[in-house]
Amino acid sequence: MIRCHIVKDLLPSHIDGLLSPETEQDVTQHLAECGDCRVLHQQMQMPLAANPIPAADKEVKYLLKLKTATAKKLGIALAALALVFVTLAGLFVIGLPVSSAEIEYETWLSAETSIVPLPKQHSGESGNDTIQVLSYNTWNIETALVNDKGFAMRVQPVYGKPDKNGVRPLECVILTPRKVIPTELTGSVGSNQTHGYHCDVDNFYQNGFKVILRLGDGDIEFTKFNLESDTTITHP
Repeated sequence: MIRCHIVKDLLPSHIDGLLSPETEQDVTQHLAECGDCRVLHQQMQMPLAANPIPAADKEVKYLLKLKTATAKKLGIALAALALVFVTLAGLFVIGLPVSSAEIEYETWLSAETSIVPLPKQHSGESGNDTIQVLSYNTWNIETALVNDKGFAMRVQPVYGKPDKNGVRPLECVILTPRKVIPTELTGSVGSNQTHGYHCDVDNFYQNGFKVILRLGDGDIEFTKFNLESDTTITHP
């Protein structure tokens, strides 16, 4: 009978079925007669999952737990950083709304003088063939904060649905003043103490056109019904 140390060396090949028939028969006979080698053979055939290493298993679980906790903390930190960035962006770039108590504005119509010929039936009465005509053709608004600080003004045109020619008519212009803090990044944004806007008077008689001054506590609308009193108006 072959010795134990030889059988122990041959057990891996025996388990994988790589031995010759003669050697296989000798190993099988030895296992039937030797209890120690038979126990070793049984242990070698057991799956790895049935022989866990407790210390290594605990270490792996600890590392996974540590990784999960670190990822969670990192996610919270990034979310907080993003919130701070959005808040600062709103303060330095987008700005804060302006209330009606913080702003004053003035609206007026710009006049233009033109010389037009008189009809023939009237040209002889005064001895003149022409007459000067005064017409208000431009509507203007100028805004400023009551504390004389700089601010920004967003001008947003609003267009209607396309007509049969595919042209979208201008229906509204929204003026939105914002209090911002000028920085090297924003440049001159917010540094102007006054902001103005003007448009043709004829716009107010087309497509219900209006100008909206959008404030933090409500809108102020300017329509064609304001034009008659807009030779000079100061608010508040």
